[in-house]
Amino acid sequence: YCISTVFDPMFISVYNLFYTSLPVLALGIFDQDVSDRNSLCYPKLYTPGHSNLLFNKREFLRSALHGFFTSCVLFLIPYGTYKDGVSPKGHVLSDHMLLGSVVATILVIVVTAQIALDTSYWTVFNHIMIWGSLIWYFVLQYFYNYVIGGRYVGSLSKAMNEATFWFTTVITVIILMIPVLAWRFYFVDVRPTLSDRVRLKQRLAQLRSRQSQDVLRTPSARRTRRSIRSGYAFAHQEGFGRLITSGKIMRKLPRPNGGDFFFPTFNNHGSGPSNIGQTTTLDMGTN
Repeated sequence: YCISTVFDPMFISVYNLFYTSLPVLALGIFDQDVSDRNSLCYPKLYTPGHSNLLFNKREFLRSALHGFFTSCVLFLIPYGTYKDGVSPKGHVLSDHMLLGSVVATILVIVVTAQIALDTSYWTVFNHIMIWGSLIWYFVLQYFYNYVIGGRYVGSLSKAMNEATFWFTTVITVIILMIPVLAWRFYFVDVRPTLSDRVRLKQRLAQLRSRQSQDVLRTPSARRTRRSIRSGYAFAHQEGFGRLITSGKIMRKLPRPNGGDFFFPTFNNHGSGPSNIGQTTTLDMGTN
């Protein structure tokens, strides 16, 4: 009998070092459940750490069961999908190396999603380390297999060219994330801890401050909206309205041909009145 692992030995060697270490470090260094002000206002937030409520035998057993369930789902769903699988082009997909590449990729995606779900306070470093580790996985896989010449060369590329890979990835991630989300939402709503209550109070305070800022910004924003229309009806100021209606701009002069009056016209260059036409032309310009 030949016993072999599902994963590439190189993947097993660098999994904890290159693929999952930086997101965990970012979570431990930069993440905070509540703000610094609330942590000083509520000293009881430090009680779970002193009482070992976050790491004990019960938590270890729960984490072990969760890991066992995750391992089963990660292996059984891709195995059932690729067992005796054939692509639409007739290529055989039931390959040991292809299955190992698929399971390894889904594993890294699920772990990254779990870290992102556990992160409460996002910083630039969290984004870089979490999403950068996921990108770094694909970069390192292609570099190792194509440049160095690894054993699993072409397996991941072949899997990603088929719709079966993406369908299997989505289904597996959903099945693994739904129990975690349901567990957390249930305990936050039914049995919230002091940290959950303080975090909710903090979010409500931030929401109220944003609403108050929006209310204060509304009048000033309205005042800055100035019309650029040149018509009198759309102007904020009176403009030439009274001057036009008063008739002071029209002078009564004797007509050269013996008529009573004529209205002077203004040329387009603003050089004074012109007696060429007998109609009134007002070059108002742009207000």
